[in-house]
Amino acid sequence: IVEGIRAHKESRLGAAKCQLSVRTLSQELVRRLIDAGIPAVTVAPFPGTSESNNGGIKYINALLELGYIPVIHGDVVLHKDKGHSILSGDTIVEIVTGTLRPKP
Repeated sequence: IVEGIRAHKESRLGAAKCQLSVRTLSQELVRRLIDAGIPAVTVAPFPGTSESNNGGIKYINALLELGYIPVIHGDVVLHKDKGHSILSGDTIVEIVTGTLRPKP
């Protein structure tokens, strides 16, 4: 998938399964955090996000300002040349921390 999945039906199905897996794991984590009294919410990168932009930073910042704990995960994202690609959770955290500048 890292090389892109524009043409192959099997690759698109794999991307859909990957997306389902990360969302299922995220939902379970958020459920456990909420059960522990933590106001966690999932922030999935797929809608309106591509590998070439920093989409969602304002939304994440707004959640933090309102006292929510955003749970961010990697996902299959749109890519202008490849069709789709993987945007890793590590990359998302680098973008968010580089933009929002968390306090030590």
